[in-house]
Amino acid sequence: MGIVLQCLFLYFPNIPPTIDKTISNFDLEDRRKIQISLTKKGEDIYKHLVDFRMKVLQPIFEKLSPQEIETLKSILQKFKEEL
Repeated sequence: MGIVLQCLFLYFPNIPPTIDKTISNFDLEDRRKIQISLTKKGEDIYKHLVDFRMKVLQPIFEKLSPQEIETLKSILQKFKEEL
């Protein structure tokens, strides 16, 4: 999974362990909802990263034919279903 996400610039290896560590401090028998959200600064950084990724990926996608884009969508959907 990591290599696919890295190729798509969607992989943040430090995020899941941070969330896992935070959640592990809670009682697993406690059925209340745990909500995790970004701060305003985190949202700004995320938006900046998305914009940057779009600038990087846009020229690549423009070189693909409609058929290649559909094939890529199909492959990515299969990955998504398996995750």
